[in-house]
Amino acid sequence: WTPRNHSHDNRKSLEYIASELEVAGSIVILFSPPVHPDFLSSIPDGHWDEFNHSRDQLSNRYHFVDWTWNNWDEGDFTDPHHFSMNGRKKICSELGPIISEYLES
Repeated sequence: WTPRNHSHDNRKSLEYIASELEVAGSIVILFSPPVHPDFLSSIPDGHWDEFNHSRDQLSNRYHFVDWTWNNWDEGDFTDPHHFSMNGRKKICSELGPIISEYLES
């Protein structure tokens, strides 16, 4: 599945949820986790263009932690879609301080 433009249902839903959280007084922090190393080397050209476009637009309005292209070890994943215990610990230990910084600013 590849969205055709920034008006696809997933994007609209994300914008609605983030907007409602913001209206309710919440600080919105969007997070895109790292992609499995096997995917980084095999993603066809243009596949992530809509994601990159959405990320660029959403990061103008909300905090956006983008680790999509960070090169993590295969040991941080149990399979291409799930993090291992080590990967989950790494996310928590590295993301926690970033979230704290956003909440304190």
